[in-house]
Amino acid sequence: MTTQRRYLAYLLRLWLSDNGGEPAWRGSLEDPSGSRIGFGDAQSLFEYLRQEMVTPSSTANDPEA
Repeated sequence: MTTQRRYLAYLLRLWLSDNGGEPAWRGSLEDPSGSRIGFGDAQSLFEYLRQEMVTPSSTANDPEA
C-alpha cells in the first residue's frame, strides 16, 4: 500500500517597506516551477497559505513540480 504525501513548497521573501511613513511588511511566494505571487501585506500572504492548505493547487502532490 502506497501513501501519497501532500506537501507545499515555497521560497518565502519578506521585506519591510515604507508605506507613507508607516512601516509595512510585504512579501512574495515562489513555487518550485518559478511562479511567483506578491502580497502587499503579511495578512494577505498568510491567508493565501491558509487557503492553500485547505484547497491546494494541482501541483501540491507532485514533488517534481
